[in-house]
Amino acid sequence: MTDYIVKEKGIEAGRSYIIEHLQDQPSVRGFAKLIELEKEFFMSDPHFKQLQSLITRYIELKPLYECNSCGFTTNHFSWRCPACNNWQTIKPLAGLDGI
Repeated sequence: MTDYIVKEKGIEAGRSYIIEHLQDQPSVRGFAKLIELEKEFFMSDPHFKQLQSLITRYIELKPLYECNSCGFTTNHFSWRCPACNNWQTIKPLAGLDGI
């Protein structure tokens, strides 16, 4: 959709669309598209601050820990999983969204 908006209305309209979408549903793919659009504006201080704010929101929404037994995710460490009640199965997430 963003590509269509950029083609029809220009980069600024596409940028506004993706920012609005990311505020509701942050995603890695959305951030990648926004960074692609930001190439021309990246030296602009207001645009950079807006991008930084969206990245911070994304990070805040992602869980830090996951149960290796049932897949339950949380931002708080616990020795016992509140979903499946197994002990010592909550581990820090790794990879792109992990710690």
